[in-house]
Amino acid sequence: MDDENPFTDPAVLQHQQPYTPYPAGSNAPTAQYVMPSTTPATAAARPTLQVDPPPAYSSSQKPLSNEELLKQQEALEKKAAELDRKEREINERAAAGGVYPNNFPPLPAFLPVKPCFHQDFDVAIPSQYRDTVKQLYYVWLGYILTLLINIITSIVYVVVGGNQAGSTLGFAFLILVLGVPCSYVCWMRAVYNAFKADSSFNFFLFFFVFFIQICATVVFALGVPGWGTCGFIVMIEVFDESVFCGILALLVSVMFTALVVVMVLLMQRVHNFYRMTDASFAKAQSEFSTNVMSNRHVQTAARTATANAASAAASGAYNP
Repeated sequence: MDDENPFTDPAVLQHQQPYTPYPAGSNAPTAQYVMPSTTPATAAARPTLQVDPPPAYSSSQKPLSNEELLKQQEALEKKAAELDRKEREINERAAAGGVYPNNFPPLPAFLPVKPCFHQDFDVAIPSQYRDTVKQLYYVWLGYILTLLINIITSIVYVVVGGNQAGSTLGFAFLILVLGVPCSYVCWMRAVYNAFKADSSFNFFLFFFVFFIQICATVVFALGVPGWGTCGFIVMIEVFDESVFCGILALLVSVMFTALVVVMVLLMQRVHNFYRMTDASFAKAQSEFSTNVMSNRHVQTAARTATANAASAAASGAYNP
């Protein structure tokens, strides 16, 4: 067999030649790069960005006056005092085993009577309910102020010699002495604990007692003679005898009426918040039974009653 070079095959030689898309004998175009020429006309037409130099620094802010500095210093001192108070409460709570010390009502340290409750809206109440609870607290303070003005008006009513003025003054003192602590414990403290612990029982307690409070305030605004308040009826009666007493009675009537309006609005707002929670009557019953059965005083009373009943039964068995 003759030796034959495989690379001399025409098909192989065709593939070894470089590929060109242009046919043989034709002139292939050459790429040329032309620098763009900038003419004065195009250069003048091109927009230029002009940046203004920064303004020179000048101290235009006026220095604070001494009065403004004193106000800022007083505000800082108040904040520092508040922080110190909260720090002391935290330390006292840690020393007492995690229990907040009682701070309400704020009583002087030299008195033998100590505060009965702990009250701190910023710590205990969630932020979305805090304003409402504070407003209810302000309503309670306004209720106390109205009762105090009512006593002053009742004293003037006695001096004027109004109808059943003595009974009015006596019941005015009774309403102040019993109404202030009862209103705080029964509805102010109830709504505080309701929002603090999301307690269904305290919600129902607040609605029930607060509704009674609204009805009683309506009666107080009317001012029936001898019922303890100088409302509209007493005002109409006494205006002819004493203008000063009539003006005081008008003030008391307007304050009681304003309290009624604000109480109704706040009760509606609390009810709206209550509907957004998972509170229910069944949950309130469960909380009531759990709290009652876990109460130390109730357990002691139940054990005492059981022991007395057992002793009575045993003595009856031995002494027929």
